[in-house]
Amino acid sequence: MKKIVILISMLLIFGSLPITATQIHFSLNGVNNYDHLYVCALTTDSAIVHKPDGAGYGYWLPNANPPALEGDSVIITQSSPSFWEFTDGNIHIVFYVNFVSIAPTESWTVDNVSKCSETTITLYAQTNPQEDFTYLWDTGETTLSLSVPTPGIHSAVTTGACGMVEDAIEVIDYVSPQPDLGDDQVVCDGETIVLNPGEFAGYDWTTGATTPTIEVGTTNSYGVTVTDGNGCQASDAILVEFVVNDGEEILLLTIDTISGNNRITWPINGLTDVTTVIYREESSNVYVEVGNAPYLDGGWTDQVSSVNQTWRYKIATIDTCGNESPQSAYHQSISTATVPLVPSGYRIEWTEYLIEGVKTEVVSNYYVFAVDGLGEDWVPVELAMVSGSVTNYNMPTIDDSLFFVGAALAAKDVNGLALSNVVHNPLVSSISDINNKHLFIYPNPSTGVFTVSGRGVVSMYNGIGQCILTDMIDGKKEYVLSRGIYVVKITKDMATYTQTVIIR
Repeated sequence: MKKIVILISMLLIFGSLPITATQIHFSLNGVNNYDHLYVCALTTDSAIVHKPDGAGYGYWLPNANPPALEGDSVIITQSSPSFWEFTDGNIHIVFYVNFVSIAPTESWTVDNVSKCSETTITLYAQTNPQEDFTYLWDTGETTLSLSVPTPGIHSAVTTGACGMVEDAIEVIDYVSPQPDLGDDQVVCDGETIVLNPGEFAGYDWTTGATTPTIEVGTTNSYGVTVTDGNGCQASDAILVEFVVNDGEEILLLTIDTISGNNRITWPINGLTDVTTVIYREESSNVYVEVGNAPYLDGGWTDQVSSVNQTWRYKIATIDTCGNESPQSAYHQSISTATVPLVPSGYRIEWTEYLIEGVKTEVVSNYYVFAVDGLGEDWVPVELAMVSGSVTNYNMPTIDDSLFFVGAALAAKDVNGLALSNVVHNPLVSSISDINNKHLFIYPNPSTGVFTVSGRGVVSMYNGIGQCILTDMIDGKKEYVLSRGIYVVKITKDMATYTQTVIIR
């Protein structure tokens, strides 16, 4: 930037001509009691002071008594007393006449000055201020100094008895330091992490440390204020949470519809868990590890046979530090069997679905299903719903090949049913040919998306019997439903075929 400097000397030297006295004229409003009147000694060795305008005949009194002079004016030299007084009976003014010999100097010797962005800098119009100097800033301020919080150009005019100087300077902000502790972190219990904001001249941590980095191992919010080479400061903070591995509870123990084996599922809530370990009861209250799976899989299928056998399972989780949680409460699977009735018929019986430590009723309702296919052709039809306190159902005379039971858990927030093993219809010697069916739905149960295969008009009904969809299909078509149990019907040539769809 270009600096503006003006210096007015008022030094009047014309060869050997004598120095002219400075004329000072009062007015009734121009001088107040005890004002200081300044005369530049570089331009004159005396001052003629005239009485106030409008005053009458009066007396001039120096700081000696009696009055030394009287009349319209008085000549004051550098050797005269500085304290003077004028009085005429109506006007009474006390003032000082001071001879000075120092002129204002250039305000700044540089074009710009820098400061930290979060601070305020003070600019001074003069480094050697004198009593006769007055100041006028570009902001209108009339003080010696100006506080500047933001970048910009500022100018100041300094006026004295011996001259005037106008100068300007630009205020610039340093680039602020940028400490970065990163995003908030979740860390498994027993681990420590090192917090590093970057390289700076100084550090002040909320822990009291002044080192470039700190190592932490407890849950807390940690902050640091850094100072760079310019003395500028900035802060950052991070929340570090150390999570104790409490593990997960089993969500559902059910049958995998493809393999027919037990499947254990768990919720995915842990922030540091990486592996789930599955334990199966081998003898009374003795659990051994039978497998493991990535925690984010949310489930694992056992390869042990589920036919005519109940199993109890527990799980534990391993976090990123290798810490294994306590084992969960066990879940016990449902075992289903058929029992002949006298004199004819049969009923289906099953064991209770049990959860360790749950004293109240675990199951709200049991559902009995018939099915003519397994695995990919899992097409169940609901035969009955019974209370969770009932563990048997007398079967009607039907020709479905297979049966199983589903438990709707009351003690857990579960998406779907806990399914039992599959048993054969004792009245049917072989499984019906699934291809002779007119309505196929798979996968069933599903997580929302399923395929309907058939020909005709498809109608879907919710749990309270409302028709929620009607469609025409000729082959296969995919549908999406929210969690619940639905009835799907297909009508063709005056015949209707029905299946139940379970959405987990």
